[in-house]
Amino acid sequence: MLAERDVREIFSRSLAQDRDALHAQLAAPTPAGLSKWCHRAGGAISVMEQPYLRGLLNRMVDLLETGSPAQIQSAGASLSAMYDYLIDWLEKLDVA
Repeated sequence: MLAERDVREIFSRSLAQDRDALHAQLAAPTPAGLSKWCHRAGGAISVMEQPYLRGLLNRMVDLLETGSPAQIQSAGASLSAMYDYLIDWLEKLDVA
C-alpha cells in the first residue's frame, strides 16, 4: 500500500506533467491537440474532485468551439495557474 507521501508525490508529478503538456499545446495550439489534452486532463481532474479546476477545464472546452485564440490562451493561463497552485500546495503538505 502506498504511503500518503507517495500518493502526494504521484499527484504532484501527474499535475506537473499535465501542466507542461498544456504549455506545449498552447505554444503551438491546434483544436485537435487542445481537445485531446482536455480529454486526458478531464479524467485526472475528475479523480481529484476539484470543482474549480473542472470549471476552468470546461471553459477551455467550450472556447475550443467558439472562442478566439486570445480567449483560449487566457483560459489556458488560468488552468496553468491553478495547476501551479495545486502543485505548490502538495509540496507544502510534504514539508509539514
